[in-house]
Amino acid sequence: MVHAFADDSRGDLVVMAALILREERVAQAERILAESKLAAGLPAQERLHCKAMFVADARRGIAWQSLSPAAIYRCVWPAPPGPGATAP
Repeated sequence: MVHAFADDSRGDLVVMAALILREERVAQAERILAESKLAAGLPAQERLHCKAMFVADARRGIAWQSLSPAAIYRCVWPAPPGPGATAP
């Protein structure tokens, strides 16, 4: 079985994220995601929504509000890009 997760946000900026995993990889992906949130200072159970992450007004009143846009981008792209890749 395959699991697919996706979210999008429309406004001045259109953001879309998608992830497709085999069932046996879901728990590992959830663990990595929880660890990334904790490292950023967010609760592990904080929901991921593109709009909440990338639209300042949508971050008001939720845990993502405590992160700067640069910190949010580091959550998405934590390591320097490899040859030929570009970071946002």
